[in-house]
Amino acid sequence: MASVSFGTFSKRLNSTKQPTTLSDQRTVVLKESCSQDNPVFICTGNNFDYNYCMWNNKYYFIDDIISLRNNEIEIRCSLDTLATYKTEILASTQFVSYSSHKTSDWLADTRIPLTQETQTSVSTSLTGILSTIGTYVLTVVGEDGCATYGTSNAAVLSQLLHEISTWETDGITSAISNISAPSATPAVRPPYRIPSDDGLDTCFTALIATLADMCTSLNDTVVSVQDAISTMRASVEAAAVETGFVGNAYANAPQCIRSCVWVPFDYALAPSGSGALPIKLGNFDTGISGMFPIAGTAVTGSTSISIPWHYSDWRRSICEDVYLYLPLVGMVQLSGDSLTNVSSLTIEWSVTYTDGVITYKVLAGSTVIGSYGGQCSANFPLGIAQQASAGEVMNAVISGVDKVVSSIVESSISPVSIGGAIASVATNIAISAYNVENIKKSSHISCVGGVGGGAGIGLGRDCVCYTVSHPTVVSPSDMVATMGYPTMKPMSLSTLTGYCKCANAHVEAPATDIELSILDSFLNSGFYIE
Repeated sequence: MASVSFGTFSKRLNSTKQPTTLSDQRTVVLKESCSQDNPVFICTGNNFDYNYCMWNNKYYFIDDIISLRNNEIEIRCSLDTLATYKTEILASTQFVSYSSHKTSDWLADTRIPLTQETQTSVSTSLTGILSTIGTYVLTVVGEDGCATYGTSNAAVLSQLLHEISTWETDGITSAISNISAPSATPAVRPPYRIPSDDGLDTCFTALIATLADMCTSLNDTVVSVQDAISTMRASVEAAAVETGFVGNAYANAPQCIRSCVWVPFDYALAPSGSGALPIKLGNFDTGISGMFPIAGTAVTGSTSISIPWHYSDWRRSICEDVYLYLPLVGMVQLSGDSLTNVSSLTIEWSVTYTDGVITYKVLAGSTVIGSYGGQCSANFPLGIAQQASAGEVMNAVISGVDKVVSSIVESSISPVSIGGAIASVATNIAISAYNVENIKKSSHISCVGGVGGGAGIGLGRDCVCYTVSHPTVVSPSDMVATMGYPTMKPMSLSTLTGYCKCANAHVEAPATDIELSILDSFLNSGFYIE
């Protein structure tokens, strides 16, 4: 005979849950030759509708109820190992692989598969240094060596080119127009012809006198020519000084422009000197002062940009890719795995205006994630159609004088008629005047720089952070009740509730070998602490 408590009880097969009460206590007969883990009870009465029982301080599932003769029923049971040895289970410390007890958001749950769909989020931040207007950087050779100037106004460069390209003014034009060559042929006694009736002495005396007159006339011509040349040179130089264009200093001005580039950096942040200075090309003062000196020192700054994470747990490292667009450098991929606990990035930048070099350093807190650089200057062409310099005009004038002088000298010592000599002089003066006017209107065409570069600014001035994620089939929180979270550490099972799965678990309990094996199997395959 045995006393067994029966009742109706709802629980999982793999749960430690125990009933609070089993209200129907009956005296039954234990069937012969049955196991204590799988007992079979025989009791009277057909009114039996239970699924659970307790006997000898052990809990049992009722597996089957069989009706016998004479109002007897046979109740077949199996041991509820987890409920029976619940005290021993909770008293043990096991390595817990998964548990409903949440221990960390950052342990990856590799049991959850990813989908192939993607979702993207974006955040932006301005560097503060980039500008679509940009800065024009002009490098020249001046009186004191190389100098670099900057402006955000391209019109200043146009004014500079105008000053180099155009020199002719009323002052120098009128000065040149007032320059003239000697207009009169010095009087020269014609060569003496010896009459047939004169004596030899008389003829020799006359010849000597003629030669003396020719020497005097030739000397007067040379002096006249020297005076004319000095007068013309003084007039041209005076006109050149008056207009600010002095010979070679002006003529070499374009060669003093070494480069001109455009950089997409804010002109207001450029490293400059104290105020605008007149731009000098060699010894030539252009009179343009709308550009400020720019130093070659680096300009630095920083900005912060948030990472637009889709998830706030371990999925950042497995499901998300992080990309960072750095203006004028391009797109770089960052390791999502190393940024899982980072919410924002610091972007430090350094630029030099003189060559358009830009460098970025990306940090997560104080940790450097990477350094990136680029070159973003664009060649800015300066086309110069330079008119002839005052020095070239003066040389043309002097060359014309030389021709006129040659005509005068030639007419003074040759037997050509005075009329012919004057015609020759007039012709040479006309040719010289034409040459001077032609030189004045001539141009020297040159170009500094070319077209190209700088296209990167067209893609935007913002730093942009992208995250591209692959969703999981289910959210980790949806699996808590049935699969738990990854735990991966030894824990006392008494501190846990809900689903639990251990690794290499073994429970010490006053149980049979078969019962211990069943216990270990439940703990290692997953059970519920209830």
